[in-house]
Amino acid sequence: MEIDYSLFIDLGGIYPVSLAINDNDYIKKPDSEKILLGYGASGEINGYKDQIEQITIGDYVLSNIPSVFIEVIEKGDHTNTTIGLPALLRFNHINEALYIEPNSRFNEPYSD
Repeated sequence: MEIDYSLFIDLGGIYPVSLAINDNDYIKKPDSEKILLGYGASGEINGYKDQIEQITIGDYVLSNIPSVFIEVIEKGDHTNTTIGLPALLRFNHINEALYIEPNSRFNEPYSD
């Protein structure tokens, strides 16, 4: 299934992709145990770890991306919908505008 979804760029994000659940009918809670993912300004961040099959950025496709899924309180809270540094490190040229070009890390496996 293909979903058109907007993501924030988070250069401090430690997860390749973080998706908010409960505000999108297409993104479902993974069938895994809820865990502590980390801490933010508002306290503990709990959610689920899984992976998404692929994400397309421009003309480039990243596959089998480790992702976290965070339950949101209110519909429209997109603060947890991000593409993080582990995914962005696969590209060159991040400036005021996002110019991407795959680099030597593009096909490397993600590390935990």
